Amino acid sequence: MFTYNFRIFDRFDRPAISLAIFCDHNREWRSSNYSYNYPNTRLIFEFGSIKLLDYENRFHKLENSDNPFATVVMAHLKTQQTRSSP
Repeated sequence: MFTYNFRIFDRFDRPAISLAIFCDHNREWRSSNYSYNYPNTRLIFEFGSIKLLDYENRFHKLENSDNPFATVVMAHLKTQQTRSSP
């Protein structure tokens, strides 16, 4: 994500917004940065993030939404809920 963000800035001379959408099933793991440290050099790249699991308790709201992405989120959530039951 850092590479894409920097390349957009370098090519178009404009900042880009970076957002990670996590689709995993681990409720505990979240990330919001990329960093490295070398002698005399340090980089911390912070980005926004959401986790689709956070929308489980909003399923009814997703069902009533006109946003096409709501359907994608619902499909993903159902897939996660039934992953051990083909």
